[in-house]
Amino acid sequence: MVKELIRHRWLPYIILALLVGFQISCSDDDDDGNTTFESEGKITGADLRDCVCQCGGYFIEIGEETYRFDPDELPDNNLDLSADNMPMEVELNWELKQADSDCSASDRIIISDIARK
Repeated sequence: MVKELIRHRWLPYIILALLVGFQISCSDDDDDGNTTFESEGKITGADLRDCVCQCGGYFIEIGEETYRFDPDELPDNNLDLSADNMPMEVELNWELKQADSDCSASDRIIISDIARK
């Protein structure tokens, strides 16, 4: 069969197709370490306030503003958010969380990518 492929000049094309298929199947865009971050911030600690709604989470300073985020909404990461590690410098991509009720806080953010600096 190989001799027939060589004779018909299809072998180089088959090898090329296999190599391209292998390259595509082995590429992993999620863990390549090349995430581009738009912001830098500092996680300063947990929000320990006791209130009726929208308390809790962690405080994060981005630029001149202080926001809060819910650690359960973080993307996969290896951050240790224990008090011993605060404050923690991070790089992140984020957006303001849309208010979903009268009780929603305007300082909540959703973090799409985050890594320790």
